Amino acid sequence: AWNQVLTDRVQLDKEKVLREIEFFKKIRHKHIIEFYNFWTTKNQVVFITELMPSGTLTDYIQKCTEVKLKIIKSWCKQILLG
Repeated sequence: AWNQVLTDRVQLDKEKVLREIEFFKKIRHKHIIEFYNFWTTKNQVVFITELMPSGTLTDYIQKCTEVKLKIIKSWCKQILLG
């Protein structure tokens, strides 16, 4: 998936974004999307990640009128198991 952060539009410190990306590059976990590569331009940071065909967690929550407790428990378990 193609992602971009416009550092001039949201007044983000580009170095801060790059530090987060360096951390993200090191993470390897079955419950976290895969990070592939990144590059920078004058006013943006572009990075490529694994495609999430079912959408993001935010997409899921917005589509559902009510998130079932069973699903929330599953998410919490995944987080706690690391």
